[in-house]
Amino acid sequence: MTYEIEDVVLRQRVRDILQLLRDQIVVDGNRAGWHNAFRGNRIGTSGSALPLRFFLAAGEDVPHLEGILEVLRAPQLNSEEQAAWSILSLGPEPNIEGTVWPMLALHELGDPGDADLVARAAAWDPETQDESGGWASDLQNSPRLTLTTASVTALTRVCGARGPALDRAEAWLRASQRAENGSWGPTPEESGTPQHTSLACIALLELGVSPSDQAIQRGREFLIENWKPHPKAIHTESYDVHQHDGNYQRCLLEHDPDALTIQALLSIRGSGDMARAISAAGKLFAVETDGLEVERTTLWNLLPRGFLALELLTMMPLAGGRLLARPGATAVIEEGARRPSVSLARFWWREFPLTPRDPLRLVYAALFALLLLMTVLLFFDVVKVGEYLASVVFAALLTVVSVLLGRRGG
Repeated sequence: MTYEIEDVVLRQRVRDILQLLRDQIVVDGNRAGWHNAFRGNRIGTSGSALPLRFFLAAGEDVPHLEGILEVLRAPQLNSEEQAAWSILSLGPEPNIEGTVWPMLALHELGDPGDADLVARAAAWDPETQDESGGWASDLQNSPRLTLTTASVTALTRVCGARGPALDRAEAWLRASQRAENGSWGPTPEESGTPQHTSLACIALLELGVSPSDQAIQRGREFLIENWKPHPKAIHTESYDVHQHDGNYQRCLLEHDPDALTIQALLSIRGSGDMARAISAAGKLFAVETDGLEVERTTLWNLLPRGFLALELLTMMPLAGGRLLARPGATAVIEEGARRPSVSLARFWWREFPLTPRDPLRLVYAALFALLLLMTVLLFFDVVKVGEYLASVVFAALLTVVSVLLGRRGG
């Protein structure tokens, strides 16, 4: 069975999300941004950083960029050595929820003037790491997988080289995997879920762990056995954040299990994983944003599908293409290509019988047939020697031109 998804579907989802973000942006004097739940005129740090990352990933101009930077360049902790942000809903104290996404967004924006701020945020982040190797909102709270994987993503991309903090994070992730079934849960003590298992596998891959590593393979097996795609489902994770004044606040995170699991399978690429991923993605993007099983749209249930759509689009860089997969076969690119300019397409045009063949091969086959015909006609004295030699020269010249065009296209 062959599964497919068209780039027009993915591009439309990206356009829809970009337009919704443009419509929902809040401008307050010199400041601009979003609250992660699109609440009134409230502007948050993570709420402004996550859409900024999406606009950058989509290659689109960021609306009110200077106003967004006004928010992100004003961290709650801003000393000579460290910088950190607070997520708006968790009060004034810096925390992981508020810090990892602004740090990553400013890093991806690539403005040299932000390099020092990003470096100081990357210095603060490990200071909040639990001695076990995981991360919580801050050191008053217990580590959670979602916050740990967010820190791993930010630090690996910002810092590049592995350091002691990321070594401890890998050890924590390995120790948190449930021995009985290879899954991960919200905390090491809680039952495993597909969304948390996907996050853990993706984080280990970010850390440079091989997809064939036993921990990732056991996580993959859990996903294959326990993931039941449900395109409308969004799962809510809630936990208490204890604050410095002795009070606590309830924090809610939303997960898109299908988007996360598809992303994990795309990254692991085990046997049959691409077919499962493309099949589920087709159903996922058939559901409109407002068709989700949630009361309201938030960044947490909106952007995972947007980032997944962008990732799938990078696999089919040809306009008008379709992404195909079948059990045991990787994705292929077809349509919209005037020459085989993508190595992945070249490979699958040889291997996958349902896609168009390599145009150069068709040219060579036609030239061979022409020369064979001319040779037969020469043998029976239907054509003259001069005509035969002219056909040979023509074939040789056409072959040279085809080779040069093929090299230029590749």
